[in-house]
Amino acid sequence: MKLAIPPSKYVVAVSGGVDSVVLLDILNNQLKSQNEIQPTRLIVAHLDHGIRPDSKQDRIFVAKLAKEYGYPFVYHTVSLGAHASEDTARIARYNFLRKVKESSEAAAIITGHHTDDVIETAVFNILRGTGRNGVILNEYSDDIWRPLISYTKDDIRQYAKDKKLTWREDSTNQSTRYARNYIRNNLLKKCTDNERAALYQQIQLIRQLNIDIDALLVNVLHLQPKPYVVDRRFFAGLPHIVAKEFLVYWLRQNSIYGFDSKGIERLTVAIKTSLPGRKLDVVDGHSILLSVKTASLQ
Repeated sequence: MKLAIPPSKYVVAVSGGVDSVVLLDILNNQLKSQNEIQPTRLIVAHLDHGIRPDSKQDRIFVAKLAKEYGYPFVYHTVSLGAHASEDTARIARYNFLRKVKESSEAAAIITGHHTDDVIETAVFNILRGTGRNGVILNEYSDDIWRPLISYTKDDIRQYAKDKKLTWREDSTNQSTRYARNYIRNNLLKKCTDNERAALYQQIQLIRQLNIDIDALLVNVLHLQPKPYVVDRRFFAGLPHIVAKEFLVYWLRQNSIYGFDSKGIERLTVAIKTSLPGRKLDVVDGHSILLSVKTASLQ
């Protein structure tokens, strides 16, 4: 398994499960074969969500793994509790990973998502009404790289078996309390290989549409007064759904993440209708200041 990762510094998200363990092993093997004049430097990062009683053992396992490979290990512990939602856990994980990326001045975050994750994510997000960007897990998007995305879970498990790797199984992966697990274990397992392939092909078509739409958004963004400023009259004239798409793209272009659909809805309405002088909270200390003519990121 070969990954297209240019030499630089990266944060590798390692949970201790088979996907991330295989990812780290492949990256390590490629690092050994690279020219040492431009080495790739890896930082192993792990978030203990505090969802399972035995989650501490995951952190201990990953710390030992990082030491064996010879890479620095960074971890953080939060106490989300057994009833935390998948969204809450995901946001906490990416907030942590991005903080590690910023503090270490890394080029990107690398995760172990694969083809099965692409399909599960698409079904999960369609069912909960996520917009077009939520349906797709791109190989490279924003500051998250997913180089295993063209490989299946079976490919990854076979690699781990061939290399005699060890990993930890997350007991919550079988719990149908989580919607993604229900989709994986009850819906997608009933699909034939041909049906899964057809579904994956449709997801790739949506991905191409997203690329085309984003290209249009780039052109529209260039018409704004400044990269961090939006013309309110222009914004108010957009159809509501288009305005939300533009707002999401604008925030991401200014390296602001971690928002959700409810937050985007709130901000879209406020930018269009609120009085000048109002300051809108976005996420993680970021805000938008409204004037008569503009909305400016602070």
